Amino acid sequence: MRNAVEQVTLIEIKYNEYLRRFYLWSKKAKGSGKAIIATAKKMVDIIYRTLKYNLVFMDFNFNNGVLAES
Repeated sequence: MRNAVEQVTLIEIKYNEYLRRFYLWSKKAKGSGKAIIATAKKMVDIIYRTLKYNLVFMDFNFNNGVLAES
């Protein structure tokens, strides 16, 4: 399961600006391997909170680095 989440995280880092910024920030502090795991944990936390609170997931849209409404 961990390997699958890590692989999805690598894809999300390429295409999701929010997670990419988090990954690059973590990479500076912790190194590449630990940054991938930290980003995967953040992604799983987003999924968990979406399911727990019965939210509708909307992808992250950025406007000059600020989360914007769709």
